Amino acid sequence: MTALSQPIIKLENVFAGYEDKVVLQDVSLEVLHHDFLGVIGLMVVAKPPSCASYWA
Repeated sequence: MTALSQPIIKLENVFAGYEDKVVLQDVSLEVLHHDFLGVIGLMVVAKPPSCASYWA
């Protein structure tokens, strides 16, 4: 397996939440080199726009 075919971000079976609310349940994700990843949502510490894009 070459370095470009290995994931640069890999999450497996992630669970996350706050207080008594589950917001992620059993989530898996792989981002490979040259993949495009967009994240949209509320960003409490940042001012609008609340959208971020990342190129790997």
